[in-house]
Amino acid sequence: MIAKVVKMQKGMEEMTNEELLVLYQESRDQELTLRYLYLAKSVAIQMNNLYSDFMQMEDIIHEGVIAIMKGIDRYNPERDSKFETFISRRIRGTVIDLIRKNNWIPRNYHKNRQ
Repeated sequence: MIAKVVKMQKGMEEMTNEELLVLYQESRDQELTLRYLYLAKSVAIQMNNLYSDFMQMEDIIHEGVIAIMKGIDRYNPERDSKFETFISRRIRGTVIDLIRKNNWIPRNYHKNRQ
């Protein structure tokens, strides 16, 4: 049984993103989510100065993972461009929405600060 799981994991690493997308849509396998976890981390690091006063980076990363899972369900390869571009925009939008929801300072303050 363990050898089968190891063989299956090795096969998933060699699969293309499109193949993983089809596999996820059929069986809800989380390999595609884990493959794009680095995007959630990088967006959280890039936007750290916007939320560091009132949120932790781990919370932002977790919201990014949720955005990845929702984005996988919403992605349409015929309509959208590359999946990486699509999902990075969804993660960034989710983080901005989360910041706006949890920040008690008005938006005008941030605009005037820049």
